[in-house]
Amino acid sequence: MKSEPVYVSAVEEFVLNPKAMPPGLEDWRYYRLEYNVPGHIWVVYERNILVPPRFDIDKLEDLFEEAQGENT
Repeated sequence: MKSEPVYVSAVEEFVLNPKAMPPGLEDWRYYRLEYNVPGHIWVVYERNILVPPRFDIDKLEDLFEEAQGENT
């Protein structure tokens, strides 16, 4: 049985005080991953992540799609 697709989107959030970040993470980017299921009018799950400055967030979103067979 195939489950419904889960759409994952990344929303970059603004870090108001980068100097308050732990040492070494001052220039990292902060994202909120939102998990959406068709038929729901709200986000069903959220998780925050920090990524290095040169991290390609679009590739991460593509990976979620590929894992569900949406890019085949």
